[in-house]
Amino acid sequence: MKWYHHTIIIMVLILFTLFFYQDGFGFVPFLIAAVYLAIISCFEFKRLKNEKSR
Repeated sequence: MKWYHHTIIIMVLILFTLFFYQDGFGFVPFLIAAVYLAIISCFEFKRLKNEKSR
């Protein structure tokens, strides 16, 4: 993913946090952010593993 995709996703998560906190559902954006960061880290670990084996 390009850097601007990551920036847009993080901005949307911040907006979700602001809107959902008012209604008492603040856990939703943090859950989405945790899943997003876990997926990104898995891709990065795979990329690093492939670069290291070369």
